[in-house]
Amino acid sequence: MFVTGFRELFEGWLVAGQLFDITFNSKTMTATTNTFDWNETFSVANKARTIEYCRLDRENGHYAFPTDESDFKRAAVLVPLCYDVLGRPSILYNLRSLNLSRHSGEISFPGGIMEPDDGGSPIITALRETEEELGLKRDYVEVWERLRDIQTITTSMVVTPVIGFVSGLKQLDPAKMKINPDEVDQAFTVTLEHLCDSNNWADMERLNIAFPVYKNLNFRSSSPTVDLWGLTAIITHLTLKALLPTVYKRRVLFLEEFAGKKNSQL
Repeated sequence: MFVTGFRELFEGWLVAGQLFDITFNSKTMTATTNTFDWNETFSVANKARTIEYCRLDRENGHYAFPTDESDFKRAAVLVPLCYDVLGRPSILYNLRSLNLSRHSGEISFPGGIMEPDDGGSPIITALRETEEELGLKRDYVEVWERLRDIQTITTSMVVTPVIGFVSGLKQLDPAKMKINPDEVDQAFTVTLEHLCDSNNWADMERLNIAFPVYKNLNFRSSSPTVDLWGLTAIITHLTLKALLPTVYKRRVLFLEEFAGKKNSQL
């Protein structure tokens, strides 16, 4: 299982949602969600537009760190789009097992290190890891497109997020998933409407950089709401920008600056 939290981009900052209080600053733009037809989110037309958006951004966007990419390990994660138990367009997340010695209790996407049998394909890596962690058969996932590669520093990885729609299930109930308890404590969904609502946004300031945060995740009846941050939040932001550009108006300036070319889409 690949942890989508990683140590601080430059100085070892742990960037993943975790079950403790963190103080953030709200510096977000307003998004209008009440006029959008959410039933169109996973339509054929929006799928085609999202794929083209990702391809354009991937051609232009990159993290221009001064490091030879050959020094990095390759990894991939799946961003599982789905309908939740109430039929609402959502994203599926993992909560890492509390029994793990590292990064326990962190929010992540299913994924992991690319293995030789994956044939160099981040899509195969993402689907394989998702099946291993969540028991979600790869045949249930309709792969849409890859997002831009994201390089981490202290963990020396190049992470490829893969957007996929869980088309094999009309509604996804995380409570019925056959999760691997050695790696995953819980799987849960968050609606796209919640993630696009600017009332649930905040920024985390580090090194004069505003990192995106998504607040008020409520998936445990026995716990207070949880904030989503770190690489998982960055990938969530890029996904929403590609999937719902007319609804999700948030800007994350450091990602735009790292894009490499002015016509980068995300």
